[in-house]
Amino acid sequence: MGRVCSGYCLTAVISVWEGCRRIVCESQYNHSDLALARANDHMTARQVGKIAQMAGAEELILFHLSVRYTSEEWLAMLEEARAEFPNTRFPEHWEFATTHTE
Repeated sequence: MGRVCSGYCLTAVISVWEGCRRIVCESQYNHSDLALARANDHMTARQVGKIAQMAGAEELILFHLSVRYTSEEWLAMLEEARAEFPNTRFPEHWEFATTHTE
């Protein structure tokens, strides 16, 4: 999972998230920018999806995406997370989310 969340940290996050029906988590970077995510103490969409899957959550909501990415790249990040955890979405109040993720 990388420096941001591995070993003890990963175990701790999963244990905190276990039993959560809905997880709302930052997803600042796409996975191709893993090094940048690590350098800035953030997670990638793929990492967050994997952790939600390992914790047995029912739903994952991604927020706090970097403005460095285009809306098309945000959709790609959503798909990265969904590859690990299919029931992933953006917040409903995001105009972008309601018009592009259905």
